[in-house]
Amino acid sequence: MIDDLASTVDTAVIDISIKEIGQIEVPEVKKETPRQDVEKKVYRVTGTINKIKQYRDGDIHIRLDDGNDNYIITEIPNPGCVYAASASMLNEWNQAISFVKANGFEDLEGKTVTITGVAFVDIDHHYKRKQAENNMELHPIIKIEF
Repeated sequence: MIDDLASTVDTAVIDISIKEIGQIEVPEVKKETPRQDVEKKVYRVTGTINKIKQYRDGDIHIRLDDGNDNYIITEIPNPGCVYAASASMLNEWNQAISFVKANGFEDLEGKTVTITGVAFVDIDHHYKRKQAENNMELHPIIKIEF
């Protein structure tokens, strides 16, 4: 949410299932591909936290599943990152981080949560991982709740 097109994101929330979000038609993207129209939307999904991990860059990745082998990767950007300082959603990221810390990483795995976030089409990493079929993610997370 720091690119030139961040202000074009429609923040009206779209409720969708994990399976449905993985079936949205998305363009193939490369690292340098600008934000696509599908990435200008905010979605809300409910699922079980399959895995949660904080990466070296400080970002928190949360993988949700729906109990039927459908997955989506969601991510809270590191609010301390130099790039995050100018983000319009910095307050929302801080609140999401606070939720995770207050509930504990280990204690959250296996819990059902509802996550609201901005759509993001990740590049094809060319290896099998538990993710949406179309490489769609919710990145950044702007709200997480029980």
